[in-house]
Amino acid sequence: MPDGQGPAERQRRTRRANEQRAYTLLGTKEASLSVSCECGREACSVELTVSRTAYRNVRRQPEWFLVQDGHQHPDVQRVVHLHDDFLIVEV
Repeated sequence: MPDGQGPAERQRRTRRANEQRAYTLLGTKEASLSVSCECGREACSVELTVSRTAYRNVRRQPEWFLVQDGHQHPDVQRVVHLHDDFLIVEV
């Protein structure tokens, strides 16, 4: 069922949820975090494993998002970093 929101709003909503989840996880000794793909696709349920360092670097740039390879939108996003398990895109 459509959620009535566009991809950009879904990206922002997913990012906020990831930030809340990461706030708790960054206080642990875990080397990596599990976060939701921030592609903005309505039915996306992909979980990404991201190092703490990569996560912090992405969050320093408000226009950067973590996405599964193949979930980027080339017409509105630019890939800024390629990782083995995910991409960092800029909107």
